[in-house]
Amino acid sequence: AGRGTTGGAINNVTKKAGEADFTDVDFGLGSNAKKRVTVDNNTVFNDQLALRTNLLYGARDLPARGLASEERQGAALAGAWTASEKFSLLADYYYQASDDVPDGGIAWDPTTGSPIHGRDYFGQIGRDFWKTSSNIGTLVAKWTLADTLHWQTTLRDGKTTNRYVISIAGLAANPAPAAGVPVGVNTPGMFV
Repeated sequence: AGRGTTGGAINNVTKKAGEADFTDVDFGLGSNAKKRVTVDNNTVFNDQLALRTNLLYGARDLPARGLASEERQGAALAGAWTASEKFSLLADYYYQASDDVPDGGIAWDPTTGSPIHGRDYFGQIGRDFWKTSSNIGTLVAKWTLADTLHWQTTLRDGKTTNRYVISIAGLAANPAPAAGVPVGVNTPGMFV
């Protein structure tokens, strides 16, 4: 999961607060201006209370796609409170945001049936964008009423957004506008 899912994915099973203190920090740098930082911290305050924090920042340009780029931010917070052997509360919050310059595809010349040379990106500067966000909170209460009787109540609330304007190369004028040509009066920007 992740790249092919709406807004990304997080493994909520392994991102719960645990019983041991630890901190992991990872840095990554790569080609195409790739940078990524993650922090995973679990803090046990006492036998009853623990908190886990996960943070992410990542950005990169898309290889061989001109101006296309991706930027991601995320946070996952999870707390566990064991009030007694019979009652516990689990709470978590998930935040994710992306801010991308999308790639609308390869500019194609319908008269020749081949790509337009020199056009490694199809889009409009200052207009094309793709922004997503997720804010989701969950609260779980667990009761053990008897050895074979358990009650669990889960409350979840969240909001996700997916906003975008993407120029699609396959819908370009015939022939496609050349790089640097003004798009039009009502659509600011330039085809690149």
